[in-house]
Amino acid sequence: PIRATFGIWIERWLNDVGIQVKANLTGFNTIADFVFGSGTPTFDMYILGWGLGNPAFPDFLYSFWHSANDYPAGFNTPGYKSEAYDEAVNNFVKEWDLAKAREYCFEAQAILAEDLPYIILFDTPLIEAYQDRVIMPFDHALDGLQGANGCQATVELID
Repeated sequence: PIRATFGIWIERWLNDVGIQVKANLTGFNTIADFVFGSGTPTFDMYILGWGLGNPAFPDFLYSFWHSANDYPAGFNTPGYKSEAYDEAVNNFVKEWDLAKAREYCFEAQAILAEDLPYIILFDTPLIEAYQDRVIMPFDHALDGLQGANGCQATVELID
């Protein structure tokens, strides 16, 4: 329902400023088929939900926007192309030094913040529960602990 609500608001706001749009509310699987299916898309914008993958190594920077992952072969459905961005992400994914990789990551994110190939509207709120016998390495994470695949290797259990 939150994606549909955002779609209705965006439709209203764009029409209010004179840009004629019509929201077509559909189920997630239907939209995913349109976005990632074969053939030419018949829409100008879409709203999807994304998980960001491993928070320790944000490989989505490569998967979502690197030109090598352009649609239909990859997840770069906006068709974003930037030599500067590709260079920053290439340097990021091949860098072994964590401090240098972090610099390349921030450089890539700064380019995205300027170019805006994809606008992130919200993050779906999560409520996660676990027993007090379980000690997690951290308890606040973007996309929740489920986004870190539960951190199984670093979770401790108190007897």
